[in-house]
Amino acid sequence: MGCAISADGSIIVSGSNDNSLKVWDGGTGECLATLDVDGPLNSCALYPDGERIIAVGVLGVYFLGSSGEGRLATLASTCRDG
Repeated sequence: MGCAISADGSIIVSGSNDNSLKVWDGGTGECLATLDVDGPLNSCALYPDGERIIAVGVLGVYFLGSSGEGRLATLASTCRDG
């Protein structure tokens, strides 16, 4: 499990034992996106530009990037409960 915070505090990324990576709004605490992965995540980090994420888990490494429109396009658009 792990989390990362963008330089300006606007985005928080969390990796979890429930096989998910979540992106949170740092101001409101609202979950912005969830990505389900193949296994538990051990760590995650945001690039300094705030547009790319790397997550490391039991079954692999995940690189997630932006669409160029200020959003992490690889992630699902809604959060699931849990």
